[in-house]
Amino acid sequence: MKKLFLSCSLFLTLFLTIIPLRAQTSTPEAGLLQTAYTNLAEAKHDYKGHRVKAMWHLQAAAKQLGIKLQGKGKIHERQAASDAQLRAARSQLEQTDSALTESNPQAAEQVENAIAEISAALRIR
Repeated sequence: MKKLFLSCSLFLTLFLTIIPLRAQTSTPEAGLLQTAYTNLAEAKHDYKGHRVKAMWHLQAAAKQLGIKLQGKGKIHERQAASDAQLRAARSQLEQTDSALTESNPQAAEQVENAIAEISAALRIR
């Protein structure tokens, strides 16, 4: 009986701990941040460091939200394709920024910084 009680207690503790974490990481904002981060990670060109700076800002925003971002790494592509990925990331972040402004101002500020870095990167040729 004691083993059953301990097993049930352990299961309940794990259940109550994991469920809120899964709910937090499955928000639309978390998905948009992940997609934008992946787009930036896959972009071929450096853009004088602005692409990497934008990724750092997204990591900081993700930390504020309690999520972890992962990128797949660079792929070989032409400049135009890389630019398109940066524009897509900026668009996704603009959607995320408006949703985060009220709920998490610190994360929203990091997203705005990332948008600024992406805009600077796209001005580089």
